[in-house]
Amino acid sequence: MKVFRTRSDCSLSRRTGYLFSVAASVPPAVEPGILPGGSSCGGRRQFGVQRCHSGRQDAALYGSQDGRRYSRKSSLSTYRTGEGQGEGRFVRNSTHVRHRFLLKHLAADAARGSRHLLLFVCLLISLSARTFALSAPIRFAGQNAELVLSEVSGRTLRVELFALDEEGHPRPPAPSTVLVPFPSTEKLRARQLPGTKELRAGRLHVTVKTQPLTVTVRRRDGKPVQELTFDDNAATNAAIAFHTDAPVLGLGEGAQQFDRRGALYQMEPSWGGWNRPVLGSVVPSPFVIGTDGWALFAHRPEGQFDLRAGKGRFVPNQEADGKVSLDLFVIDVEEPADALTEYDRLTGRPVLPPKWALGYFQSHRTLAGPEEPLQIARTFREKNLPCDGLIYLGTG
Repeated sequence: MKVFRTRSDCSLSRRTGYLFSVAASVPPAVEPGILPGGSSCGGRRQFGVQRCHSGRQDAALYGSQDGRRYSRKSSLSTYRTGEGQGEGRFVRNSTHVRHRFLLKHLAADAARGSRHLLLFVCLLISLSARTFALSAPIRFAGQNAELVLSEVSGRTLRVELFALDEEGHPRPPAPSTVLVPFPSTEKLRARQLPGTKELRAGRLHVTVKTQPLTVTVRRRDGKPVQELTFDDNAATNAAIAFHTDAPVLGLGEGAQQFDRRGALYQMEPSWGGWNRPVLGSVVPSPFVIGTDGWALFAHRPEGQFDLRAGKGRFVPNQEADGKVSLDLFVIDVEEPADALTEYDRLTGRPVLPPKWALGYFQSHRTLAGPEEPLQIARTFREKNLPCDGLIYLGTG
């Protein structure tokens, strides 16, 4: 601390020390004489010393813009005059005093910042708790599950639902023997949802909600493509419902042709199937096409398609513990070719069979002996009849 003596020590030594504030090294706030009060010069009765300063100094000294003195709190520099009976002293604060001043104000700012941070944290915890309370779990067939939505192409959405094991982990799916590798982009993975979730997948707009779990797929113009509703309650026939407002095609060979609505399809291969003499054998395929612009491919698990009661229901086969994992594909079909284009994207293009496999096949049963098929083949050649293969299923 540096001490300066003044000529006013006689009067100052008789007075008790008085603390007043000035600002050291503070640039002027305004030009002299602009602030109210202007510059002033006068004496202080209690000290008998003269003081002279301008309006800008008042602003610097007292932190006001009108030159008035609103505070006697110490600022960065402090002058102390006349303590005790000793000589008058004119003391300027040292760096240590300046640091104490700054630390005091920084501590006050930190306290205010801490209160604001605490308020923010409390608000965040409150909102998080409220969101968690409002979130509903994703369920199917009475079991909690994990939902995954992925964009396969501009018009195909993949919907996967994984059952959870005893530790709450999703059961990994078995390797597929049907699908070929294809790129996809995951859009959503969730086990619970707070209300309704909106997202985009390619050209499709998707809406997801719970209680019951419902996945709605629309085009850009808002026209609905398809809506899947998952049964929430536990049941052996828990199903995924979908709209069938127009004729439905697909489901493989055999059985009721063209419009598939109005029947239950067990999806089991059968030679002696439904009305075999007219409709032939049943060769099922879990691929359904709606003539109003949608297609649905149930990759796994196997199950039944119930197209009765004015709507469609896919009833998947459940595991022994009642749990089931699903892998479905919803396709936007604007043109008939779109359905098979996307099906090829998922399962791969068919292999071109050899030329002879595209020719005529002669099939027969109940052979009289091994010489009979050879005789039939010679007869075809003698009469110049086209024949690329002979099929005999008899046991002899």
